[in-house]
Amino acid sequence: MRELWARRIAAFTGLMVVLLSAAFAAVQNPPAGPVLALTMGADGADAALLTRGREVVLANDCLRCHSIAGEGSPRSPLDGVGARLSATEILHFATADEAVRDDLAPRAINAKRPYAELPQEDLQAMVAYLASLK
Repeated sequence: MRELWARRIAAFTGLMVVLLSAAFAAVQNPPAGPVLALTMGADGADAALLTRGREVVLANDCLRCHSIAGEGSPRSPLDGVGARLSATEILHFATADEAVRDDLAPRAINAKRPYAELPQEDLQAMVAYLASLK
């Protein structure tokens, strides 16, 4: 009789481990959604600006250090950055401005230095795109 109960308990425990593992994996690894969620304005200008901003992010290899919607390096996700930071703060962080240097590692400051040299239109588009990630 004890062997029967021991087998049942072992089987139940194994089943619970498998189910909890699957649940944990589903929560920690959500399916990748669309990387670019555009908020189209009435004239379409917003969509064009956000598309250009995404192109600037990709062209400057930002996803080497950051991720957006699971694409890129997971160590510094940018998902929701628009909800956490204002457009001005995003610009300061993107260009490693003096205002945020204390919050960045020296390696990050060196990596972001070239972004300050980008054309103003590209910086504005990149900031608009990142600010749209809410």
